[in-house]
Amino acid sequence: MILDIPNISDLDESIISNHPFSDTYQVAYVTGSDLNTFTEPVNTKRGMISERIFSLMFLKENWDGDGAFNIDFKVFQNSKKFINALSDNILDVLNEEEITPTQYGTIVFEWENKNGCISVEIGATEIGYFYEIDEKIIVGKPEKFNENSIPKEIVSTIQKVFYS
Repeated sequence: MILDIPNISDLDESIISNHPFSDTYQVAYVTGSDLNTFTEPVNTKRGMISERIFSLMFLKENWDGDGAFNIDFKVFQNSKKFINALSDNILDVLNEEEITPTQYGTIVFEWENKNGCISVEIGATEIGYFYEIDEKIIVGKPEKFNENSIPKEIVSTIQKVFYS
């Protein structure tokens, strides 16, 4: 699924301000927080993925016209921690267009090629996933999000789909 980010007039600009320091870095400061979560060089794969996640932060409630929830800041934090925990070779095969919001206020990351696909959904407190390999669909049990440990099945499945 490809999502077109809405026009600037559709964005909630009150929550985020851009740091004017450099065109090379996308920096977000969240009101009421000292977290500077989305600082990455935008000319790297990790930076482009961070920028994509950052862009979803501006979606307002009902962004899809069908009652979708806006995405809680904790989901953004968890998504950023998730990509930071992934190796570069796994991020290299992730298309930024395949990072999409859901109507439930979560963010989905999808890896897909001719060998199969894996979909990972990040929420405020949980991480869930499913994958399809050899016409077999496996749905993983949602787990409590742990920034220090990605479920091993997610990493091994991505490696199997792209590097076997």
